[in-house]
Amino acid sequence: MTDVNPYAPPQARIDTAPAATPAGTGHTPTILWHLQRTRPWVMMIGIIGFIGAGFMALAAIVMVIVGIAQSGGYARDEEILAMVGLGLGYLLFAALYFVLAAQLVGYGRRIGLATRSGRTDHVEEAIDGQRKFWKTFGIITIVFIGLMLLIFTIALVVAVFAGL
Repeated sequence: MTDVNPYAPPQARIDTAPAATPAGTGHTPTILWHLQRTRPWVMMIGIIGFIGAGFMALAAIVMVIVGIAQSGGYARDEEILAMVGLGLGYLLFAALYFVLAAQLVGYGRRIGLATRSGRTDHVEEAIDGQRKFWKTFGIITIVFIGLMLLIFTIALVVAVFAGL
């Protein structure tokens, strides 16, 4: 007799990836149809991401140049530092937008390859491209939430000690 507990929750091994499905089998035409309908939206958001990253990088360059140009004028050092710091912050966001946009466009290209070839390994690559995008987006989100909590905590501590 085995020791099976009928009240225990089911257990699944999720620490290993399933074996690859042989090319040419394992997916339905409906999957390809949905991917094909998704591709234009993925590409549009990716291209808009590139455009947004370009505008942010341009704004960053302008802020840094204006900040440096003000150093010869009547601006205080704090104002110059703030403008250059803001510009560098915009440059960081532009880089993040660029990375995410590149992943989306790569995902869109993989969808195109999958829908043209119909091969299961290409479909799997397309889905993996989506996974990579969401993983990167999730990591960036976690980092920014952590930074916001850190900044909030520092601001709170400074405000408390400034009041003393």
